[in-house]
Amino acid sequence: SRQSMVRSLRDALLRLEGPALGIPARGGGGPLSARGSTPSLGRPDNPLQRYLSILEVVAAFPMGLSLAEIAEIVDLPKSSVHRLIGGLLEAGALEQSRQRSGGHVLGGRILHMLYVGTPDEWIEPLTRPALSDLAEVTGLCAFVAKLGDGAIRSIATVAPENAAVRTYVVPGREVWPHASATAKAILAFQPQSVRRRVLPSPLPKLTDRTITSHAVLAKELARVRETELGTCASEDNAGFGALACPIHVPSVGVIYAVAITGTTEVVFNANQDRY
Repeated sequence: SRQSMVRSLRDALLRLEGPALGIPARGGGGPLSARGSTPSLGRPDNPLQRYLSILEVVAAFPMGLSLAEIAEIVDLPKSSVHRLIGGLLEAGALEQSRQRSGGHVLGGRILHMLYVGTPDEWIEPLTRPALSDLAEVTGLCAFVAKLGDGAIRSIATVAPENAAVRTYVVPGREVWPHASATAKAILAFQPQSVRRRVLPSPLPKLTDRTITSHAVLAKELARVRETELGTCASEDNAGFGALACPIHVPSVGVIYAVAITGTTEVVFNANQDRY
């Protein structure tokens, strides 16, 4: 049963003496083992440690945990857990589970940090199968870009052997935020504060097709937000084009985009409707 699973988890944590969760060992042993070999991240009665304990426990149950279950696992009074959960809910670190009544799951604020902080090398193997299929169907280079560290970079790429843009999209390379299709697909769903941080001023002219007006770019991003399609037609590199779609992550928003890229003739003039 769920209750026995919760108790089993608590027992397992107690066997580790719970230093990472701030759970005191049974028998009053405290956060340090008798051998002194298990380091503690903080005292169990440290308020911050208690908040982190709850987040770590809830993270292990995507379907959600009730207040009573959380209290049992972290070995704190229900009244204390109720107050701690209230603070986490108010801060957006926790939210009510949509799959289980009375359950609590990680909130969008925490999930956003986790997605933004995910190492790029973790994303590449997860996206490679889908990118490979996309590259095979279109015959073009397919790639994923990510918003992070105040910039947008390509992080995973798959290209057919005969693709003309194999050196045009390189994992880890920063893309122009006002000109590339993936950047538009991502920035269209960002607040003004993020756009101001990412976009240069003035907007540099890269080709004769580059948008160099912030007002014009704002209209372009509004179009992308409505159509969910970012485009780049010789705007960052003459002769090359791309089509990009935002990737909506529940409770997180858009920090990734997927795109196909090739010559402008192939992407727009010959096959745009098919793509």
